[in-house]
Amino acid sequence: MIDIVLTLNDISVEDFRDKGWVPKTYQGSPISVIDQAVVLIQSIKKNWTMPSDIIAMHSLKMSRESWDRLTEAGATVLERQHGFAGFDAVHNRWTAYQDSYRTNNTHRLILDVDMIALKDPGFSLDYDIMAGLSGYCVLDREDWQYICGVCGVDMPEGKIIKPPGSPWREYARGGSGFFPCFNAGAVLIEKNLAHSIIETIVDYMRKIRASTLSKNMRGAFAYTIALSLAIAASGASFALFPAGFNFIGTMLAPKDYAGEVFLYHYLGAERTELSGIYGNYFGG
Repeated sequence: MIDIVLTLNDISVEDFRDKGWVPKTYQGSPISVIDQAVVLIQSIKKNWTMPSDIIAMHSLKMSRESWDRLTEAGATVLERQHGFAGFDAVHNRWTAYQDSYRTNNTHRLILDVDMIALKDPGFSLDYDIMAGLSGYCVLDREDWQYICGVCGVDMPEGKIIKPPGSPWREYARGGSGFFPCFNAGAVLIEKNLAHSIIETIVDYMRKIRASTLSKNMRGAFAYTIALSLAIAASGASFALFPAGFNFIGTMLAPKDYAGEVFLYHYLGAERTELSGIYGNYFGG
C-alpha cells in the first residue's frame, strides 16, 4: 500500500486574489482549493484500484465545513507544521515528506490538488523515487551550472530545453535523455528517503534564496529547482513517470496524446477542455 498525500490549505478565492494569485476556474467560475481536493479524492476513489490511504495535510486554520467535505470524500485530515525556520507555514508541502501518518505503507505519493485521477496507473514500487518532467524549464545551462555551484552538487547530465520548447511535451512524444528538471506536482517516494530528502531540499532552497538568481527563481520556482537537484544528487533508484501520469494539460491536449492519461494535471487558471472531457467531476 501507499500513502497518497495532498497538501493544501483552506484559502478562499477572495484570499487568493488578495495575495495576487489567480484561482483556478471552471466555466468562468472560481474553483476553491477544497473543491479541487474533493474532486481529486473522489476521482482516486472511483478510478484507482491500488491499495492506498489518502491523507490531506494542512498548516493553516481550516473551517469545519471544509474538514467535513474532505473526510466525507475519503481523506484523513491532519494539521501539521514543518518547523523549518525562515519559511512560512504555507510551505506545507514539506510536511508530506516529514510525517509518518501512523501507517505501515512503504511509499508515499505526494500530489498537488489541481489534478484528476482517470485510470489506474499500475506503477511499480521497485524504485525509491519517481517524478515527471517539468512542462517548462526556463533556466539555461549556465544558470544550472551556477545553481549547482551554489548548492555544492555536480551538474547533472541531459538535454536542457527552454521555452517555447517543453521537456515534458517532448517526452510525451517519445523523446529521452532530458536534464532532470521535474514538475513538483507528483512525486512517488519511499518513506525513509522522504524523511531525509526534505532536509536536502530545504538546504538547497536556503542557498537558492541567498543566490543572485531572479526573484521568481528564488521564490516560486525555488522548490522545483531544489527538488530536482535533490533527486539527482540522492543516488536513489529513480524512474520517470509515464507521460500519462501527471499529464500536463497546458503543454499538450489529451486528444493529441497517443497514450493513456492516468493522472491529469490541469495547470492554469482556465482549462476549457475540462467541461467536455471531465465535466462530470465538476458538475457538468
